[in-house]
Amino acid sequence: MSESIRSELAGLVRSRKEARAWFKATGTSVSDWARSHGFQRAHVYAALAGRTCGDRGHAHAVAMALGIKSPPPADFRFDVPSTGDRKEAIALKA
Repeated sequence: MSESIRSELAGLVRSRKEARAWFKATGTSVSDWARSHGFQRAHVYAALAGRTCGDRGHAHAVAMALGIKSPPPADFRFDVPSTGDRKEAIALKA
């Protein structure tokens, strides 16, 4: 996620209901919003309806853009070796 999007979303987390209300209040159609942000309309509707949890992939990107999921901290790291076997990665978690 780019730093500009991260700073824009900082502190902005809303519920799915609030996101749907925003569309209604601003008169923005979900289709237009999805198109302008490069998402498929079906993915946006699924996020708004709660059919996807937004953990990964397109669902995650849509949830972040809608503000219904908070962005990870800028200094977030997951320390898993890029090379080596699975046992090394598991040993790091323990």
